[in-house]
Amino acid sequence: IGLNALLIMYTTDFEMQSAGKQPSDAIVVAEVSFVLYYAIELICKLMAHRLYFFWGKRMAWNVFDMVLVGFSVVEASYLLTAASGNGTNISFLRILRFCKVAKVLRLFRALRFFADLRLLIDSVLASCMNLISCIGMMLFVLFTFALLIMQILAQTLVPENGMQSVDETDINEIKAHFGSVARTIITLLQSTTGGQDWETVYNLLEDRGWVLAFLFVFYILFWFIVAENVVTSAFVEKAFRLARPDDELLIFEQSLQDSADANTLRAIFQEADRDGSGGISLYEFETLISDPVFHGFLRTRGIDINNARLLYKMLRSCGDLGNEQDPDIKTFVNACLRMKGAASSVDMHSLSFEAKMVAQKQLSIARESQARLDNLEKMIKQLSATDL
Repeated sequence: IGLNALLIMYTTDFEMQSAGKQPSDAIVVAEVSFVLYYAIELICKLMAHRLYFFWGKRMAWNVFDMVLVGFSVVEASYLLTAASGNGTNISFLRILRFCKVAKVLRLFRALRFFADLRLLIDSVLASCMNLISCIGMMLFVLFTFALLIMQILAQTLVPENGMQSVDETDINEIKAHFGSVARTIITLLQSTTGGQDWETVYNLLEDRGWVLAFLFVFYILFWFIVAENVVTSAFVEKAFRLARPDDELLIFEQSLQDSADANTLRAIFQEADRDGSGGISLYEFETLISDPVFHGFLRTRGIDINNARLLYKMLRSCGDLGNEQDPDIKTFVNACLRMKGAASSVDMHSLSFEAKMVAQKQLSIARESQARLDNLEKMIKQLSATDL
């Protein structure tokens, strides 16, 4: 795709510098080679995907490629016909050459490998709709101020007592800047975009009265303080929206971070296992927790261990090997990873559910014990009555 873009740049320079001349054989061979490559690629995709080629996330790009390949084949056939000396329809060939610009758009597909550049291009493309809205808003502002200025300016040009109070030169200059609504909009736009010095327009309006001068200054301030900032914020907000990572990227980055943290914790606990037993004793764990470097590592990962002895007893009681053996390194790594971050609503609901289950089990045991005590009491009373 990049080489094809370079070829398009070279052929464009050749056509500009050698107007009316036929392209060289090297250019024709290069053009035909690229067309054959893209045509074979398209055929292979059609054979592999079949009807799914026109469906899915890449449907738009696939159709775009098919259209470009079709125009490229027609253009290549015209180039071969022109190279053989036969007559060609030059007008139709010029229309086909406009498709060369569209070929450069294929570079956008390769931008997925460059995250920062892809973000910039996506921001530009996604801002097209914002561009239309912002242009409409700016035209509304320009139209409103143009009507206000023209209506006030027209009153100053009305002759007083049949005598014209404005020189003919000034009238011509006023009409040159404010002769119509469209001309006034262009004058206001030029005054705020560097098309002309707004001091010239200000001096012209100041001669017609302080109201026009004040209105023009207010327009300048309104444009730079309000209109441009609103337009900028619209584009910035759109770019921030696109800069947010999608769910798949967040999941992938989180899995990479968890894997890296697990490897680091595993290496730290293996180093703390001085006797090489594969487990961590209480003394080894307390020594490791007292290390400020390890404690800082845990806090940066959102892991806060306040009571090392309680955590150790909890892991030892929950292990599969019972209370006689020390918890292994894998158990400590999994426990640290589960304690990352603050407690979520799921953790709180799980804890509440487990507490309810324990309470129900205890209540069931208490009822069963009470029933057995009642039966035992009845049996004792029956035996006592028999002895009597």
